[in-house]
Amino acid sequence: MLKKYLISKKRPLFYLMLVVQLIIIAAFTIYVISNTRNNLVLSPSISEWNSHWIEYTDKGWVGNVDIIEHSIDENEDFDLIYGPFIPLNKGLYTATIDYKTDWVQEFSVYSYEGGEFIHTIEKPTLFRECSSATVHFWTERDISDLEIRVKYNGIGTTQIEDIKICRSYLLFKLALLFIVSLFGVIDAVYLKKSISVTDNNGLTYVFEYRNIWMALAITLVMLFHSRLYVENAILKKIIEFGYGGVDFFFFATGAGCYLSYTRDCDAGTFMHRRIKRILPTYFTFIIPWLIYKIIFEKISFGSVLGNIFSVESLKVNGDAFNWYIVAMWLCYSFVPLMATLVLKYIYTWKRCLILIVISILFSISFWDDQNWMIIVTRIPITFLGMFIANMYSQGKTKMHIGNHIILGFLCLWGIVVLNLLGSLFPDIMWNKGFYWYPFLLIVPESCFLISFLTKLLTKSFIGQQILKPIKMLGGMTFELFLVHLALFDYFNKNISAEISRENNMGRLLVLFLSVPVARLLKYVSNTCLPLLLTKLRLSFGRGSEAS
Repeated sequence: MLKKYLISKKRPLFYLMLVVQLIIIAAFTIYVISNTRNNLVLSPSISEWNSHWIEYTDKGWVGNVDIIEHSIDENEDFDLIYGPFIPLNKGLYTATIDYKTDWVQEFSVYSYEGGEFIHTIEKPTLFRECSSATVHFWTERDISDLEIRVKYNGIGTTQIEDIKICRSYLLFKLALLFIVSLFGVIDAVYLKKSISVTDNNGLTYVFEYRNIWMALAITLVMLFHSRLYVENAILKKIIEFGYGGVDFFFFATGAGCYLSYTRDCDAGTFMHRRIKRILPTYFTFIIPWLIYKIIFEKISFGSVLGNIFSVESLKVNGDAFNWYIVAMWLCYSFVPLMATLVLKYIYTWKRCLILIVISILFSISFWDDQNWMIIVTRIPITFLGMFIANMYSQGKTKMHIGNHIILGFLCLWGIVVLNLLGSLFPDIMWNKGFYWYPFLLIVPESCFLISFLTKLLTKSFIGQQILKPIKMLGGMTFELFLVHLALFDYFNKNISAEISRENNMGRLLVLFLSVPVARLLKYVSNTCLPLLLTKLRLSFGRGSEAS
């Protein structure tokens, strides 16, 4: 029906609207591209910068603890290098530093002539987990001596490889994205009002492929914890934001738990199924892990009990295996309440939005409390999974093509907002929960798209072969989660925690090794352990009868 509508000659207003939109987008795109290509580097070569303490080498400017021997005060932060004292006109600029460091360092943008007229958008920081830092800054007036000072606090080694200062076109790029998104939403709303194109089967098939979502989620999480050194910008972003795989987990958990609970709406039966699935695997893993920690790291008896009962991460300085375990159990415990709300009261998108806003406001009370904030900020995405499962899993509501377009643009905006917040406000991303809120926009349509592509793949033999290993990963995500964290913990503590090209081979080996070890864990916990318990039960029964 959509195809028939688009080729119809009776819709001149729609086609005129599309032509005008395309002309505007094309003109603005040409303008942005032409200016970006002419975005010349305004700063001189890094070798022409200055330092009181070190000399330039073929590796760049390298500072280490040896500098302290020549200092007056060991507690001061040194100006490791400074420069380039260049003139800049009033406007918006970016300073990009390529570096390597094993400790967090800072840098500043300054001018003797008009320092009070220079404003940085981000906090200028060199993080040990990254290899490049970009700061956007603007000047209120023309200045003649722009200076960047890279600080060194006397800890570890810091290597500055390159510094570039360029005019920034960030606002133009954001404006282009806003225009495209605005036009897309306008078109979606117009289509929704003009035609009736829906998925006649609802979205029932979407939830049949939840294990594919889970496979994607665990892959992202493992890449995030791998801390691989990559130079490709896209791969670097995927690894940097790989923690978002946990949000895919919570969305899929919300949908799965809703479908499981509403089979009989019995909280006891639901929790029994969860316990039967989780505890054998968890105890099969956690007991050897705790034995290792007791022998080699001397963790306390209280920490042992805290990990057994999955509450250790709630302690301020606890030796917890991971925070996700307690978050998972808390999520399960709230399923009956949230599922009942969805069934009886939250049955429209407006009501869902109101409850999500309330849950976000609730999470604000936990800002700066890292142990709880990382958990409560996942409540909205869990509830959203439940709501969508209720709306579309049974074909109760038809999904309009316009809804997909709107959700698609919201997904795009979520990705942009995540990148923008990460570059502009890195110091508040963790403490205020902004690492996770954008995934409310990203996850839903991403999961719809994954299910749609999976459905297409199932129609061909080659596609079915491609899906086999993915389904295998999706069927043992909990085992993979436990195993890869333990292996990377050992690697970082006993081999090397440095993010470098030299360590990539070892980290890749840990990634691939996690799969067979996880399969072994699943086999032991799901097959060997039940057989052992059955034999012990039978032996105990015979002994009781004999006595």
